[in-house]
Amino acid sequence: MSYKKNNIINAKILAYYENNKRDLPWRTKQDNNQNPYLTLVSEIMLQQTQVNTVLGYYEKFIKKWPDLNSLAKANIEEVLTMWSGLGYYSRAKNLLKAAQIISDKHNGTIPNKFEDLMRLPGIGQYTASAIISFAFGGYSVVMDTNIKRFIIRVNGLKKNEILNNCKVNEIGKQMFPKSNSGKYAQAIMDFSSDICTKRNPSCSKCILKNYCKFDLKSENSYERKKVKKKYSLVYFYLLKNKSFFLKKRSLSGALAGMYEVPGTVWKNNSWPEVPIKLKSIDALPKTIRYKMSNIELQTKIYKVNIRNKNDIKELGIWTNYSGLSSLPVSVLTKKIINCCVNEQ
Repeated sequence: MSYKKNNIINAKILAYYENNKRDLPWRTKQDNNQNPYLTLVSEIMLQQTQVNTVLGYYEKFIKKWPDLNSLAKANIEEVLTMWSGLGYYSRAKNLLKAAQIISDKHNGTIPNKFEDLMRLPGIGQYTASAIISFAFGGYSVVMDTNIKRFIIRVNGLKKNEILNNCKVNEIGKQMFPKSNSGKYAQAIMDFSSDICTKRNPSCSKCILKNYCKFDLKSENSYERKKVKKKYSLVYFYLLKNKSFFLKKRSLSGALAGMYEVPGTVWKNNSWPEVPIKLKSIDALPKTIRYKMSNIELQTKIYKVNIRNKNDIKELGIWTNYSGLSSLPVSVLTKKIINCCVNEQ
C-alpha cells in the first residue's frame, strides 16, 4: 500500500472514530492515558469475549476491587465467583496471579515496559501492546483479531499471505501511525464491530470502499475451527427436593476451580458407559449442549433422589438454588441445575 493511500485510510478511520466512538467505562477522551488497572482488567476480560458480554461483569468486578492492591488481596474462589458465567476461567486465575505479582514485585504499579508485562501470567503480545498503547501512550502495533481482519481485507491479502503472521504484522507496522497508536487501534476495533464485521460486512456503505481491496464474494480470510464433539454424564443428587450436591473441579484444565454437578470425564465422539449405580435410573429427556471455543459438549443428566447426605461419599458441598450466587459456577452447571429444578 502506498504512503498516500495509507494516510487517506488512516484519516478516514480516525474521522469515523471521532463520530462513532463507543462509550466504554475504561476508555478516556485521549485514548492513550487510560487507568492501567482498568485497562488490565478490561483487556483480560475481552480476550475471546465480546464487549457487550463483558460490560456487566466489568462493572461488578471494578466495584468489588477498584484498584490493583485490593484485587491482589482477594482469594481465587471470590474471583471465580465474580467471573461465573463469563467463561474462559483461566483468565480469572491469571488476572489474580498477575495482580499479586505486581503488588509484590512492582510495588503495586503496573509495569509500562513490554518485557515486564510479557512476564506476567495471562498476558501475551496483544494484551501487553494494548496496555502500553492505551494506558501509557506508547507506540505499539495492537493486533487483535478485528485489527488483523481489517488489515487483511483492506490490503486484499491472499490465503497464503494470511497464514504468514509475519507478513500481516509487517503490514500492520506500516499502517499504524507512530503517534497515538492507541487511538488508531481502538478506532479500527469500533469500525470492525460496526462496519467491517466478521460475517456480512457492510461493504456497500463502507467509507473505505474506494480504497479497500477486499472481495466479499471470495471471502477466504478465516477458516472455521473444526469443532470437537465431547460427551459426558452427570449425576444430580437431590436431597429432599431442597438441596443438591456440587463438587469442585481441580485448579487445572477446563473450568478449573469451578463447582459442578459431579459426573464422568468428557469423552470424545461417543457417550461414556453408564455406571452400574445408574442402570435403573433413566436420564432426563433433555440433553444439555454447551460450546467452548472449538469444543461442543453434550451432557446427559441422571437425577438421583437422596435420603441422607452420607449416601454421597465424594468430597463436595450441599447447597440450594439461592446459594449459587456465592459460588463459582459455570454457565454449563447453571443450565444443568435449571434443567433439574424446573423438571421437579
